[in-house]
Amino acid sequence: MKPCRSRRVISIFLIWLCVIVSFFLSDAEAFDHDGTMSGMTLDIGDDSTCGDETASEALHGLRPASLQDLPDADQLREALLDLFDDAHLDTETVPLYLDHDAQVWVEHNHDFYALLPAFIPNNDDDEDPEATDTLDSDDDVNIRSMVDGDTILLSEDDIQEYIQHQHQEKGEPIVSMSQAVHNIVERLFYRKQDNTIVEDEPKDECEQSCDDGNVDDDDDSALQPDSPLPPTEVEALERKVLVDFFTEAWSNMWTNIDDKSKHTCQFRGVLCEHRVTSKHHLLHRPDEPPVYQVVTRLELTQANLHATLPASLTELRHLAVLNLAGNRLFGSIPTEYSNMSESLYYFDLGENNLTGSIPENFLASSKRMQEIRVNHNLLSGPVIEGSEDWEVLKVLDVSDNFLTGSLPSSLAHIPNLQYLVMGNNFISGTIPDDFQDMPYLYMLDAGSNLLNDTLERVTQLLPLRLIDVNLEDNYIRGTISDEMFDQEQLELLMLSHNVLTGTLPSSDADNASDWSDLPNLRVLHLSDNQLSGTLPPELFTGLKSSLSSLMVGQNRLTGTIPDEIGALSSVYIIDLMGNHLRGTIPTTMLQLNRNLRFNFTDNLLTGTIPGLFCGEGATATSMLYQENGCDAVLCRPGTFNIHGHATLHACCRQCPATENGELQDPPISQVLGRTSCEGLEYVHGDLDGDGVLSPREVLRMLYIDTLGRFWGSNYHHWANMTYNECDLEGVKCVKGRVTKLDLANANMCSDGNRKPGPISYCKGLPAEIGELKSLEVLQLSRRQFLRGSLPTEIGKLTNLKSLDLSSCVFMTGTLPSELSRLTNLKQLKIVHTQMRGTIPSELFSLSSLEILHLTNNKFTGTLPPTRMPNVKELMIARNMLQGVLPTEIGEMKKLENFEAYHNEFTGQLPNEFGACSLLKRIDVFSNQFSGTIPNSLLNADALQILHLKGNMFSGTIPELGKLPRMSWIDLSNNNLHGTVPQSLGTSQVIEDLRLGGNMLYDPIPRGLCSNPNVNGGATKQYGCDGILCPLGTYADSSGHASETYGPCVKCPPGETTLYLGSFQSACQVISPEEILTIFFEVMQGDVWPADAQRHWGDMDVDICEWSGISCDANGELVGLAFPLAGLDDY
Repeated sequence: MKPCRSRRVISIFLIWLCVIVSFFLSDAEAFDHDGTMSGMTLDIGDDSTCGDETASEALHGLRPASLQDLPDADQLREALLDLFDDAHLDTETVPLYLDHDAQVWVEHNHDFYALLPAFIPNNDDDEDPEATDTLDSDDDVNIRSMVDGDTILLSEDDIQEYIQHQHQEKGEPIVSMSQAVHNIVERLFYRKQDNTIVEDEPKDECEQSCDDGNVDDDDDSALQPDSPLPPTEVEALERKVLVDFFTEAWSNMWTNIDDKSKHTCQFRGVLCEHRVTSKHHLLHRPDEPPVYQVVTRLELTQANLHATLPASLTELRHLAVLNLAGNRLFGSIPTEYSNMSESLYYFDLGENNLTGSIPENFLASSKRMQEIRVNHNLLSGPVIEGSEDWEVLKVLDVSDNFLTGSLPSSLAHIPNLQYLVMGNNFISGTIPDDFQDMPYLYMLDAGSNLLNDTLERVTQLLPLRLIDVNLEDNYIRGTISDEMFDQEQLELLMLSHNVLTGTLPSSDADNASDWSDLPNLRVLHLSDNQLSGTLPPELFTGLKSSLSSLMVGQNRLTGTIPDEIGALSSVYIIDLMGNHLRGTIPTTMLQLNRNLRFNFTDNLLTGTIPGLFCGEGATATSMLYQENGCDAVLCRPGTFNIHGHATLHACCRQCPATENGELQDPPISQVLGRTSCEGLEYVHGDLDGDGVLSPREVLRMLYIDTLGRFWGSNYHHWANMTYNECDLEGVKCVKGRVTKLDLANANMCSDGNRKPGPISYCKGLPAEIGELKSLEVLQLSRRQFLRGSLPTEIGKLTNLKSLDLSSCVFMTGTLPSELSRLTNLKQLKIVHTQMRGTIPSELFSLSSLEILHLTNNKFTGTLPPTRMPNVKELMIARNMLQGVLPTEIGEMKKLENFEAYHNEFTGQLPNEFGACSLLKRIDVFSNQFSGTIPNSLLNADALQILHLKGNMFSGTIPELGKLPRMSWIDLSNNNLHGTVPQSLGTSQVIEDLRLGGNMLYDPIPRGLCSNPNVNGGATKQYGCDGILCPLGTYADSSGHASETYGPCVKCPPGETTLYLGSFQSACQVISPEEILTIFFEVMQGDVWPADAQRHWGDMDVDICEWSGISCDANGELVGLAFPLAGLDDY
């Protein structure tokens, strides 16, 4: 055996022999990296002490209470905290700890406020009986009479009298009830602190109340913890839950979350409340903080969280508010959420990407729940069942999902439900009969579903207190019955896009219905049904004061528009389009609001349009009316637009002089608001009516569709068609052709105040952008409010070389396969958007592509074979991609940077990476890769960064130190085993090395431990601990000691770790079998002779029967014999 090999064997042997000796022949020990033992003592503590009873003795007359529902309680608690700080009370003698925040409990019961304990002596004791009479006479209004033993009772009348006295006699301002209570408490505190508490001389241990060594179980001062866990464990558990979640979510909201000097409650979005150690609030364990904090609110809306929902959130047992709306959370809702905090009253997971069904018994334990929102997700399965235990639930919102099945009748069993929102799902069936027993229901929104019911039946079931009813876009049939007019509280009735028939009710001899029976009705939407008959005048007179929005378009209404329409004094929207109405526009409409928006297109109306609605008055400054006049309301006779009126995109185009329809009544040439014209097609964006779309018209369309008026002052000329396209800001032309469009400084789709503009007005990139045939560069990065999708017409831009949509966080849709037509494309950056779907395989065949960035989206599917010989950067991180990496990756000979972290890739890392000689970075952490790290990487001489953290790689670590430029390695949190490669000890370029969370063992190369450049210089202070924590210790940050987080921490007494670089969770009590199994692995027992391997690692066989193991008569291990075969590699 060679000398160096012998030293290695002896080192390994000594390490594990010491482990075995320590655990079988003596107390637990911890080991240094060189194999020597360093003692670890077990600190049992002294059970003989009884704690400090001085506080209890001094406060003998006080009794505990809890904070109840005091108005402005939060402000009062804050005021009391400030008071304590200002009073400089001796908290070592009197532990002034607060229930939530104050040691003065304020209990509000009926007409009294009770302050207890107030720091006033009990007059039955030996204190001065006049001690309560220390207030100045001017202040002593009804205060002395309030003293009742150790409690101050303040009636509301007393407080009001006190407020008036202070105002009239002392000139103080009138204050609120809670502020007055605070003022009284303040005066009592400042005058009582010196003569209330008298500190005795320190006494011997157990002298005060436990001379016999026991504490009476019935003693009020006995410790009664608020939580089943000690405070330190509560805070540690909550911190771990949140740090684990934040780490997986990979949001930029939190920094330094591993910094233990930063309390959990300092994390952004985390709100806490104070708790005290015992229910007595005066005594506490000396080893626990008397006041600690618990997480009560987790509010992380729009925080860019990209993770699954952790089941561990159920460990936050004091959580009252959970609001994670507006993120990118995916996966299913954990079934464990049936056991959330009993304090939880607000739960919002809306606007995420959650899938799966809503779990059975969802939030069953949270009986204080008031609002549940899981809207705007991808949830499927049946609708959530209602529970009678939700006694205070008011809001249930499951809208905008893919829920199926029928409405469960159990929803009616939620006793106080007020808002039931289920729109935009696939719910079918009828409204349950039990819904008529929901006395407090104000809103029912089940629009955009598959409900199949009759309006007559629905009307009979609706609770009479309903205010808002939305059943649009279903299959509601039948007629509007008399029962509808019993809903006198109704404010909103939305029944558009159904199959209603019959007429609009009118008051006549045969119909008792009267629209005036609905005095509060503001919104009446009945569009896109099969209603017939005329518009009843009673509709307008009956709702003249309340109605603000009337939509009855796309029906079969006939007749004229009644003059009574002018009675609608509050209306601002009237939609009568797509009917068979004839006649002229009533002049009574001139009485209506000048900001009225009305649509009378696609009828048979004739005559003229009152100028008041054509750019006069309130519409005088509108670009639409300035450019089009009355055509903006209804296309003049002889013209058409697909919308029936001119828009900012297209004018009303002239119809041919000769066309059919002159014999109809009225003649077609006289009809206003036509939507078609014989022989002509509508051209979207055609502003001059020539039927041809010019580049200037395309740019104007882009400006309008992305709220160009808020882009910024430099872009105002975009709206003015007299300016040439080459003179516009952000546009570059070559020979009069638009070649570059750079709008990276335009505030696209904003409201002008750095906030998103209205969704309905931001339509995103128009399809017509494909008509800019000479465009080479389209730069729209960091347009954070830009919405819409990437149109398929982008494939027409065959000259395009660069397309950048980075950080357009509101953009949605999929990547169009038409991108494969861009054969000149060199750079494609679609980063941090909400685009989803699969990545088109055709994209990976673009031979000219050099940079492909698709990071931080919602792409799914697999990575297709990559045949991009010129690509330098391939970045597909933070998506939801699956499958294995294609072996064709080795064909990308110019590849320098490959990033695919935070996906769901599986399989092995392709050996073909070794063929990429220019490769500098491989970053695939947080996936599910397995197998060994390929030795072929040693052929990639340019490799500088290797980040494989958080996978399932196994085997040993290759000799990565041989790579001449390798400076940054993170292999943590895998299943790697063996030792740290010797080559890393001789590397002159290694700077960062993260190996924690694996199955590594000593020795660590000494050259590595003495390298002052590694891990921020941690080795200078901690030696080998700066590389990996030794056995029996841990470091939760990265598995090694560091300047930021300090040294490695010893495991609790009696526990150790199995491997180097462990985290706290790895500390455990280790069995002899586990120790010997690791020893077998270290000594390469798999190549021992067969007889020597007998039973090793077989946990079903007694350890004393393992080959080479010797035990005494009691079954205790006393000896170990093993061969040295199999160590030739050392």
